[in-house]
Amino acid sequence: MLQSIIIGHLGADAVVKESNGRKFVSFRVAHSERYKDAQGTQHDTTQWVSCALNGDGGGLLPYLVKGAQVCVIGRTSSRVYSSPTQRQMVASIDINVDRVELLGGTPDVVPGVLYTTDGKQINVLRLYSVDITTMEQLHPTKAHPVELVARSGKRFSLDAAGFINPINVDSHE
Repeated sequence: MLQSIIIGHLGADAVVKESNGRKFVSFRVAHSERYKDAQGTQHDTTQWVSCALNGDGGGLLPYLVKGAQVCVIGRTSSRVYSSPTQRQMVASIDINVDRVELLGGTPDVVPGVLYTTDGKQINVLRLYSVDITTMEQLHPTKAHPVELVARSGKRFSLDAAGFINPINVDSHE
């Protein structure tokens, strides 16, 4: 068995996929290194590793977001395939994940600035809340939270208590 340990950052949010009736979490980790050659020129290299974690990720999925630093341990395989975008043969490193560890802090789940559906900017406070003036202007209620959106397109709701929560949209890719 060929086992690897990869430390890097996620290139995009992890997604739950299904194949042959079995669910798995799919994500890509970028491992970057910097070095100087004999002439003193600095070079940066990045190796992308495709990862598959059996199951639906349990409580880990909300933390496997773009930019999160992880340590992935698992069984390694490689493959060569024809890339339609690059129009050439490409080698890939794949890991069937046995274990994932979150390293360092995780990126903020809620951005520091959101927008109402009519384009008004909302500044997000620590603990993912808004100030009382914003609450008075937007009037969220328990039955009717206010929808907010980030520049990335991710959607959030502002509840009656003034807290901001991500709106989870199931991905069926």
